[in-house]
Amino acid sequence: MVDPDFDSDSAHSAMLSTIGIFFKALQEKGAIDATSVIDELRQTAVGHRQSGFPKSGNLLGKIADYLETAAAQTRTARAQDAADLNQRS
Repeated sequence: MVDPDFDSDSAHSAMLSTIGIFFKALQEKGAIDATSVIDELRQTAVGHRQSGFPKSGNLLGKIADYLETAAAQTRTARAQDAADLNQRS
């Protein structure tokens, strides 16, 4: 079923945002090891490309890049929160 309100770019953007939201929430709770997830995505992307599926490999690579940025933002926010807490003490 094709929804005429969404083109490929908006669908990819929405998908990345949704994945990012879940990823950040899990990372903030300490439920996942962000580095391991990102590494696994990158390895899977390479595997897809080598298996003749470059488009899915490229998309997995983009997701890994997006999550790497999200993970860095979460680490920065945590460090800032810790610094703020120490300053108040």
